Amino acid sequence: MVERASSIFEPRPELNHSNNLYSIVGRRQLTKDLFLDRRAFLHSYEPASDPQGDIMVRILSAVIPVCGGINLEYLFSRIDNSVYGAGTKLPHNVIGLLGVANGVEGDLRTGLPSQMIEVHEPARLMIVVEQSREILNKTFAKLGSLKEWLDNDWVRLVSCHPESRELFLYSVNGWETVELADDFKVPQARISESIIVGQTQTIPVHQFNRSHA
Repeated sequence: MVERASSIFEPRPELNHSNNLYSIVGRRQLTKDLFLDRRAFLHSYEPASDPQGDIMVRILSAVIPVCGGINLEYLFSRIDNSVYGAGTKLPHNVIGLLGVANGVEGDLRTGLPSQMIEVHEPARLMIVVEQSREILNKTFAKLGSLKEWLDNDWVRLVSCHPESRELFLYSVNGWETVELADDFKVPQARISESIIVGQTQTIPVHQFNRSHA
């Protein structure tokens, strides 16, 4: 017990995808000079090479269940860890290589232990795709049952037009224009150290200003 108490791997496991919030599919210029605080899954994609949306079908067929599944696992485990999570990991016993139980309790625990989600801010995954609505509509028609994730708002998807940069949020009723407030400003920083030092709460997206003052 003394050895386990001093091991960072026992009381606090790796944080993995804690605080995950975005999945960004597009050219890397889309996120250039942005500080995303490890919260984004990034997938490179060239919109001009996919006029029928077939490449996007293959990408979303992985992004939706994988990134969306990770996101929902953290979300529900954080919202109600006693029901959807696994409680504290310290008394966990492995049961038949199927799962874990707390101490002598017989029920298998689902979800994540409290040590993995204590700092997680629960929010549903936002997928940002650099592609037009017209091509994405073709993609959605080929997604099959995965489209239910979008229609039921288990994950959210925003279309970022490759040229105009107009933003549209998908819903089962169609596309809605995303309009930013007139006073909306992205925080600026020159280096990441000035953003993260001393911070214990969730950090918003920052834009790096590389010019020297």
